[in-house]
Amino acid sequence: MLQESLTYYPPREPRNSRSQYLQGISRTERYFQDYTILGHGGGTLGFTAGMYWLEDTDIVVVFLANVGGMHSGLAASPIGWFFRQVWMPAVMRYLGR
Repeated sequence: MLQESLTYYPPREPRNSRSQYLQGISRTERYFQDYTILGHGGGTLGFTAGMYWLEDTDIVVVFLANVGGMHSGLAASPIGWFFRQVWMPAVMRYLGR
């Protein structure tokens, strides 16, 4: 079951993207620095959550927030921006990477 979950099936119509969608898990190459990230996130009005693993490391980051990007009128999720621009650099600095 784990092998099936981590098997990438390309879409019928490829998009120009670094992301691959597996069976409920997304994989994005070079998400942060040179690290590939695997995980799943989502949200609704007033709530955002995600769990991501940096491939080939022991780093797993989970976030839960009482704010959602849905219907915010912003193109990019404020939580996604915070995760990538603030949280990931802090985690990497803490771990000495």
